[in-house]
Amino acid sequence: MCYNTLEVVKMLKINKKKIKEKFQTSRQITIGSLRLDLSDGHAYLNNADTGLTRTEFSLLRLLAENQEKIFSAKELYETVWGSCAGTDTSTVRRHIFNLRVKIGAEDTDEYDIVSVYGKGYLFTCR
Repeated sequence: MCYNTLEVVKMLKINKKKIKEKFQTSRQITIGSLRLDLSDGHAYLNNADTGLTRTEFSLLRLLAENQEKIFSAKELYETVWGSCAGTDTSTVRRHIFNLRVKIGAEDTDEYDIVSVYGKGYLFTCR
């Protein structure tokens, strides 16, 4: 088959646009009105920036990418902060509290960060 050079360029531009759109879409996690933009490290609630710190975003990303999986406070600390947690769980508890407030978990039926007594925390969609 012979193609006109202009046709080939046009097809390449269309394919490039499709690939770019697919890549951008895959760089986000959307759960109801909550959107995590993995490319810029920000979380948006109803398209407004939630103002998460980098650590809060990392914690939320880990939980959102592993929905319904229970993480102990120690696992969260070691994964997000990258060091041994020891017996300190207050840092994780405080960050989970801040996350719940900033993402409006108490005010929505779409998702929540749940404390599982004696086990840890999980992100769940309702």
